[in-house]
Amino acid sequence: MTVPSCEQISGGEAPIFRFKNGLYLQEELAHTLLGHFKHSNEQNLQDFDVNLARYGHYDISGVRDTEP
Repeated sequence: MTVPSCEQISGGEAPIFRFKNGLYLQEELAHTLLGHFKHSNEQNLQDFDVNLARYGHYDISGVRDTEP
């Protein structure tokens, strides 16, 4: 993955949110990094198979819909 601006990652300026399960997320930073990842790997991502039995059954913190 190509990261055009390392300062953007290491600067620590992005807001942080903490989930109940202890996961910390910097949503703006994650969005930026995933955008770079998509741009660098677009063709590979199009070739991935998606398991539709699992798709959409997890929230952003990795907790399944069936878990408390």
